[in-house]
Amino acid sequence: MDAILVINAGSSSLKFQIFEMADASPRRCIRGQIDGIGTRPHLLASAADGTVLVDRRYTPDVVDHL
Repeated sequence: MDAILVINAGSSSLKFQIFEMADASPRRCIRGQIDGIGTRPHLLASAADGTVLVDRRYTPDVVDHL
């Protein structure tokens, strides 16, 4: 599958979308965001139909494990 990853990075959040390139026009497969970067990160990702794929909150010390 050919795909395009689009990222929009802000000061404390990151938004992303993945588009499948199956035919002439791109089709969004997944969209999501990570907010609370630097404090208490929260990852949320959904399929094109709105089904939540990931909804995870991290503790503030997660950065210490990188």
